[in-house]
Amino acid sequence: MKIAVVGAGFVGLSNTILLAQHNKVVIYDIVPAKVDLINSRKSPFVDKEIEAFFI
Repeated sequence: MKIAVVGAGFVGLSNTILLAQHNKVVIYDIVPAKVDLINSRKSPFVDKEIEAFFI
């Protein structure tokens, strides 16, 4: 299934990570720096579960 999530805030990113376990997910955000961090597999937030997903 293909899913789009709008907003890479804490809730949007957390939901994206959960949905990405079994689906193809695209996340959209208006902050280019946050999108660049996510694309380089780095978390824009200090959270051990989110950071563990990007490893």
